[in-house]
Amino acid sequence: MNLHLPKAHKQQFIVSRSIQVPAVGGKKMVHVPRPQWWKRLSCKDVDCPAYLNGFDITLPVDRQDLIETIRHDRSRHYTEAKAGDGLIQFKFPPVQNCFKHEAHLRPVVRDPIFLHHANGSQRQMDYDQFFYRMNEEVKKTEDCRRG
Repeated sequence: MNLHLPKAHKQQFIVSRSIQVPAVGGKKMVHVPRPQWWKRLSCKDVDCPAYLNGFDITLPVDRQDLIETIRHDRSRHYTEAKAGDGLIQFKFPPVQNCFKHEAHLRPVVRDPIFLHHANGSQRQMDYDQFFYRMNEEVKKTEDCRRG
């Protein structure tokens, strides 16, 4: 299933917990929960370069919010040093999660789930049932347009 997200959401991996694709006639025909599409992986699982080699973060001194966040994070080890006028460098050794570890996602390979929403209820359908039902909706709409 290929879904096209609005341009505003292209940079995000997970836009919301679910997506509903409207069908002809205004009914919401497809509802697929996003957690079933993606599986979160650890830095170790994806061979993240920051996990394997370590990483550095250099911040200006005026970014005290980020500096304090790093200093109070007990889940990572680091060394801190001045990196020049107004800069602080944090060096993180290998074998610990990077700060982008939540973006390590892999699509889950499985058959799609088709749910039909109508009259306040939902029903799971297989591929053939879903598209047969969708074609019926399209035909009803076209018949209404013709009069």
